[in-house]
Amino acid sequence: MKYQLQRNILLLAVMMLLAFSFGWGAHNYSSTRSKIKVSLNVALQQTMSRRAAKWLTADTLKTYTQIQTMMGNPVSVRTFDKTFAAALPFAPLRSTSGIQVRLLPRNGHPFTDELSGDCLMSDTILWMSPAVQTASTVPPILVFRGYAHCPFWKIFLLSHPDGPILVFCLSLLVGTLMPLLLYRRRKKIEMNAGIISVGNMSLCTIDSCFYDEQRNRIRLTPLQYSLMKMFFLSSSHYLCKSEICQSLWPGKDNADETLYTLIRRLKPIIEANSNLYIKTDRGRAYRLEKQY
Repeated sequence: MKYQLQRNILLLAVMMLLAFSFGWGAHNYSSTRSKIKVSLNVALQQTMSRRAAKWLTADTLKTYTQIQTMMGNPVSVRTFDKTFAAALPFAPLRSTSGIQVRLLPRNGHPFTDELSGDCLMSDTILWMSPAVQTASTVPPILVFRGYAHCPFWKIFLLSHPDGPILVFCLSLLVGTLMPLLLYRRRKKIEMNAGIISVGNMSLCTIDSCFYDEQRNRIRLTPLQYSLMKMFFLSSSHYLCKSEICQSLWPGKDNADETLYTLIRRLKPIIEANSNLYIKTDRGRAYRLEKQY
C-alpha cells in the first residue's frame, strides 16, 4: 500500500510539472503574441507620422481612385517599408513585415481582406485627404494596417521558451527515473523483510503467506502453499514432476494423479489473484510464468 501511495504521489507530481510547463509556455506565447500586435500598432503610427506626406501625394491617391473605379474592386497594396520594419522591436519579424494599404470603398464599409493565418495585423488607421479632386464628392480614404508573418514556431521561439522546456524535460526525467528508483527501493525492502516477488504476487517467508498486488492475502491449502513456495524458491520457477512428488508425498509410489488434481485446483486461484499461470511442460514438469 505504501508503494502504491508513493507511486500515486509521483504520478501527481509529474502531472503537475507537465501542467506547469504547458501553462507557463502558453502564458509566454500569449503574452509575446500580444506584444507583437502592440509593436505593430506602435510601428505603424511612427511610420505614418514620418512618411505619410511622401506616400499620400495627390497623384498617388488619384491613381488609386481611378484604378478602383475602372476595375470595380478595392485596390490593395502590400509593401515592405524599412521605417516600419526598423520600428519593430522583434528583429526576426522585420524581414517578413510590411504595410497593407487599401482604398476604402465608397459604401463606407471597411475592408475585410485578411492576410494568411500566419500573419498578425495591427489595428486600422484611416487617412482622409480632402485635397484630391475626384469624380466623387466623397474624398478618398486610405486604410493602413501593419502586418508581420508570425507562424506558431516563430512566436514560440520569441517567447523565451527555455524555462518551460526545462521544466518539461525535468518532468520527463522525474517520470522516467523515479519509478525505477522506487522499484529498486521496494525490492530492497522486500528482501530485508523476507518477501519474494514473482510478477505481482509475493511470498512473505516471515508469516508464510502469499499476497496479491494489493497486499491482500491469497488463501491456499497447505499443499497448495508448499507447491507455490517451491515455485518461488526455484530460480527458474521450473519444477520437475518427480521433484514435486518427492517433496510433497515422500514414499508414495505413484502420486501423478494427486499432483494433477492439485495443479488443476491451484491454477484458477493463481490466475484470479495474479498475473501468473502454471504451464505444463509435456506432462513431465511445470513452470510458473507471467501472463502477457
